[in-house]
Amino acid sequence: RIWNETWLSSFFYKPCNYELFVKQSLNMEMAIVMARDSGMEWIIHLDTDELIHPAGTQEYSMRQLLSDVPGNVDMVIFPNYESSVERDDITEPFSEVFA
Repeated sequence: RIWNETWLSSFFYKPCNYELFVKQSLNMEMAIVMARDSGMEWIIHLDTDELIHPAGTQEYSMRQLLSDVPGNVDMVIFPNYESSVERDDITEPFSEVFA
């Protein structure tokens, strides 16, 4: 099923980061299948340099935030804030660097 994702075919042989996009998209599609098969209600798609900040929830709880989502909602989108470490003395990039 994953290899039959026809919407990806136009990206297969393009330059730049298209190969990375295709790999990430195929991995995401496979993760969705595996999550459904395992009975998971939610999965989160993040890069290793990203952090989710569930502001507005008690104790910053993702579990609480997602449990409050109505049952007819199948996707939650968080704003993406980017930061860049610009000094060598930064040891905690998520708390020391501001977006």
